[in-house]
Amino acid sequence: MEEAIGPLRSVPTTRDTSFLLPFRIDAERLGELHEAFRRFGNEVAYTLVCADGFTRQLDFAGLKSYANSNSQAIKSLQVLSPPTDGRFASVTFRDEDFESVEIHCTGPEREVLELSGAIDRFLDGAKPWYSWLAKHSIWQLGAILAMAVLLLMTLFSLSLSVLVRVGVLPQFDVFTVNDLAIRLNLILGFAVTYTFALSLVEYCRIGLFPVGTFAIGAGRKRYWRMECWRWAIAISLLVGIAVGFAAVVVHAAAPLHHFR
Repeated sequence: MEEAIGPLRSVPTTRDTSFLLPFRIDAERLGELHEAFRRFGNEVAYTLVCADGFTRQLDFAGLKSYANSNSQAIKSLQVLSPPTDGRFASVTFRDEDFESVEIHCTGPEREVLELSGAIDRFLDGAKPWYSWLAKHSIWQLGAILAMAVLLLMTLFSLSLSVLVRVGVLPQFDVFTVNDLAIRLNLILGFAVTYTFALSLVEYCRIGLFPVGTFAIGAGRKRYWRMECWRWAIAISLLVGIAVGFAAVVVHAAAPLHHFR
């Protein structure tokens, strides 16, 4: 049985995939991925695409000591095991809204499965707590909300029409051209305001909840600065919801107290 399984695990195997997954990478946790790549192909290289337009190639020690200043901030990080003996592996992390992680692994099945599992475990541990907010665009949620409101308004209008036709409700006054123009202007104004509000919220979402964060060098300070803002906003929202809920409960209980 062991002899049958052995040859299968030496069969050339490839993993080639890319997907959207929010992540936060720091030099300490990156050491786990470095060791997995080193076991796979011995040599490990790092390629950085930076905000100043330059591409830098470093080893692990150089990556850990990289300044990562605002002008040279990391925009993309590739971990690479160069081709050797039929083995090749790379994983690329990008701060992009469509495909933030790209994985390529080729080699014997046993080694590819081992490295692939290490990459997946690294990604699971790298997901930030705000992963859902970073992954979903406000435009998507806004479009869903707008379609839901339009659907409800259409159903409401059809229901009113049916009730008028069967005589449950009286006939409405005839709309004049002026009335129609006023309503169209109101709808247009609401649409413009709604679009502007979505744009503003989306801009804040991208800044507060980025898809990719490289907490290396100065990037660590930037991360913790934004983390304070994120928690301040989250706590403010929770307090506001709690106060609003308490006000509703008190208002609802007031008539009962008066009745007693």
